[in-house]
Amino acid sequence: MSINNGNTDFNLSVSQTGEKSLKVSWSRSGGIGYNGRIDIQRPGDGQIVYSKTYNQGDKKGSFTFEVPYFGEYKVHIKSNNGQTYDFIYRNVFLKAVKEKKYTYKAADVQKVQDGELFLLGAITGIGMYAAMLGSVLSIYFGTRQAASTKITFPNPRAGDTLTTTYTPVIGGVQTVVKFVQKPYKDKFGNSFSGGTYTSAPTVAKYITYPK
Repeated sequence: MSINNGNTDFNLSVSQTGEKSLKVSWSRSGGIGYNGRIDIQRPGDGQIVYSKTYNQGDKKGSFTFEVPYFGEYKVHIKSNNGQTYDFIYRNVFLKAVKEKKYTYKAADVQKVQDGELFLLGAITGIGMYAAMLGSVLSIYFGTRQAASTKITFPNPRAGDTLTTTYTPVIGGVQTVVKFVQKPYKDKFGNSFSGGTYTSAPTVAKYITYPK
């Protein structure tokens, strides 16, 4: 549920729409007032991720903004140099199981062989990060409130896959990373069956805005 606080009724409404967007609307018969604006502040440090300004006589407005991460956001409408305001805290949460699959390309394999830091967009989006470096690759993932976890697997070949599964749980997201090595032959013609490497499930709590 959202929490509405302030000293003036702007009829402020904030709801989640789509995967991780906020739908914001407001109305006030006398207009928003001088220096009217709406700020959306991100979890954790409260930094403003989006602002929208209005003319003094504007009596209503609405917009949709896709937030960068899941978590609790503060939506703050204010005017008259911030002396008149309302605000709502809204939790943007993962609604359903989501899976992202990445298939390695020849260029990716070359990056690994060259020892380059390889960032994977396949497992980002929930305040997570991932990087692979070295002959045995490691992926680290986590959020501000969760210890990082590691999964290690052999050097990838073109056609190998990396799948990340996000599952909504109470208060956060459970993440599992799976690397599948397809069957292959070495340079001597020997056949190998490949293998599957799966991380332990990691639960990351949503980042909350400090009230």
